[in-house]
Amino acid sequence: MLKKRSKAISMLICLAFLFTMIMPATVFASSYVDFSSSAATVSDSDDPQNLGFVKLEDFDDVAAIYIEITLPSDVDWDTGASIDKAGTLAYDSNGDGTKDTQFEISDFITTNDTTNIPEATFVSGDGDEYVVWFDTTDGAIDWDSLYIKAKFQYIIVDDDADDDIYASVVVRGIDDDEFTWRASEDCLIGEKAESEITVTAKAAKSIEVGDDQKLAKVTFTENIDGAFEVGDTIVMTLPDDVEWDLANIVAHNGSAVVSGNYGLAATITQTDDDELTLTITGSSEGAFEDKFSLTGYVTVFPGTDDGDVEVSVESDLGDADFDDVDVVLAVIGESDLTIDVDDDSDDDIYIADYNKELDTFTFEANADFAAEDSITLTLSDGVKWYMTEAQFEAAVDDVEVLGFYDDNESVWLEVTGTPGDELEFANLKVATTPDAPAGDITVTIGEDYFGDFVIGTVVDQAEVSADSVVVSSGDVSAAAGDITLTETAKDVFTAGDFDNYFLSLSLPSGVAFADKPTVSINDDEVDVNFYSEWEFDINTADDKHGDKFSDGDSDLYIVFDEDDFSSSKVDTITISDILYTLDSRLNNSEVEVAIGGTVVNYLAEAEDTVVIEDLEKDYEDGEVYAVVNATTEAEGNADSVYTIGSTTYTINGIEYTMDVAPYISGDRTFMPIRYVAYALGINDANILWDGAAQTVTLMKGDKVVQLQVGSTTLLINGATVTMDVAPVNVNGRVCLPIRFVAQAFGAVVGWDAATQQVTIEM
Repeated sequence: MLKKRSKAISMLICLAFLFTMIMPATVFASSYVDFSSSAATVSDSDDPQNLGFVKLEDFDDVAAIYIEITLPSDVDWDTGASIDKAGTLAYDSNGDGTKDTQFEISDFITTNDTTNIPEATFVSGDGDEYVVWFDTTDGAIDWDSLYIKAKFQYIIVDDDADDDIYASVVVRGIDDDEFTWRASEDCLIGEKAESEITVTAKAAKSIEVGDDQKLAKVTFTENIDGAFEVGDTIVMTLPDDVEWDLANIVAHNGSAVVSGNYGLAATITQTDDDELTLTITGSSEGAFEDKFSLTGYVTVFPGTDDGDVEVSVESDLGDADFDDVDVVLAVIGESDLTIDVDDDSDDDIYIADYNKELDTFTFEANADFAAEDSITLTLSDGVKWYMTEAQFEAAVDDVEVLGFYDDNESVWLEVTGTPGDELEFANLKVATTPDAPAGDITVTIGEDYFGDFVIGTVVDQAEVSADSVVVSSGDVSAAAGDITLTETAKDVFTAGDFDNYFLSLSLPSGVAFADKPTVSINDDEVDVNFYSEWEFDINTADDKHGDKFSDGDSDLYIVFDEDDFSSSKVDTITISDILYTLDSRLNNSEVEVAIGGTVVNYLAEAEDTVVIEDLEKDYEDGEVYAVVNATTEAEGNADSVYTIGSTTYTINGIEYTMDVAPYISGDRTFMPIRYVAYALGINDANILWDGAAQTVTLMKGDKVVQLQVGSTTLLINGATVTMDVAPVNVNGRVCLPIRFVAQAFGAVVGWDAATQQVTIEM
């Protein structure tokens, strides 16, 4: 049915294309699809250039989408190549007259939904137009997010072409084997301009007498691709008593060549002590307008006067316009900052807390801060700026926030006013994540100024410990060790503003709670509620719970009343009589309990989602602590039995089901990776799959084993073992040779030819 419908659509499109010129077009409203485009700046050139793109979205739901794209007069795809009837474009990539590079139509027009929509079907085309259609019959297509993007690349723009280059785009929808709507628009994809080079520089650096003195970064920018030509030169000349330090320029840059992103490159040479020459050795022609940057290093000799280091920039270019310019790249003088921290806030900030104010700190420079000075402030791992850009700018005069980055651990500032030689940072607030390490909170200063200082301390809410005991795999009521949490200060457990206070305990895969534990505070048993899930509603500040706890749940929420805690002394919570149901496939595995909840994680009440987007959603359920209170071992040997061709297998006599049956290939038995791992006592957390590299990594104890699909090399803690067969990918499942993997972990593999069964004994 689908093939018949696709053939009908294809025939309809072909007929529509053949008769477009002789049949009057039906006029439809353009509300069926939205058009948008991006224009590139280009020049008159016989060489191919890349123009912009056209984006089509917000389609009406149809069975197929038919698209005609036509370039304007005097604008064509690469001369003599055209987009031919095979839907390909041949391109002369090295300028030798041979069209050696082939492109498919999918290089020119694509959809963002490659899962549910096949590549474009080519209908016809020539040097300035092409026609395609997309099959959109798949019911899984998300029409709200679907878009189609046409890219205009490898195009010749003739001298006679209009300054504004528009592509004609016609889109038709097809349903029930007939056209149901039509929309068209002329989309701006290019603008002609004369080639020009501009020079910009970052804020001047403070430097002093000595070598390896860093200047501000200088950037050379094209307005169109190919504005710089190979052989063009730029000369940068320093003032008296300052010399270029070419060795350090090359050392810091990594080579004597500076490059852009689209082919532009320049080689750096020192033609005199005070003269640096940049010679263009690579062009962006045929790609996109490009730029490159240079950070210079100089030697400042003793006796040099303090003041601006003004660099003269001159050029010898082909066709591009360039205005010679002088730029100030440094100021000679000592660059030390004096940092003063006022002790005006609580220095201790708990893990998983928010909206905590830092001490006020002041930077004092030896000279006035200058407009466009750049400063970055980076906090320690796990500590984030808990402020919007507007809040930060309101708290600190004479700076503009250029942005937060590194997941809000860093802020980038630019001096905008005239603060003189002092900048004061007051009323700054931070948050800490559940995985923030306890210790000093350090602020590291970067960009035009450097230094670091301690501004506070991240501290634990509690001292957490557990008794670890040995339990048996497959036990349905295994007694685990007690877990104890003791406040590091009075009232820590009730510091958050909640209706209820709870602890969450989460168990690893293969482990579940067999019953409710006993909970005590300060050695007195307390009456608590147990749930299998709990949610704090950030919009109403109400607690919401799910089902009551039942045996077999792997998540346990212990809900306290505020009156359960003491307000006069440090509290200790003890969780005892913990019973686990253990999967028999767990062998020599640690049972690590992840501990969170509002008793130790205050982020659940962080209601201001504007400050750090989704902060509480990302971290409210985050574990703050993790303890091991049990280690599994099998009673006697862990015996696993697998039957060739059967998806049923047993571990210690208990039946389980696989989704792929073991099979024999080349006298070797293959089985899906996950079930080999289970037999060896390896849980899901220690089975790692890298789809890109096609590698499987298995970890158990101090042993790491790695295999790669298609390779006969087995790595055991980095040592190489050669197998006589390789892992294979069967219907999306990686199957491993059982014997090699089992023996790598010390297991014994048996084979019963009569029953076609494999036995693995640990």
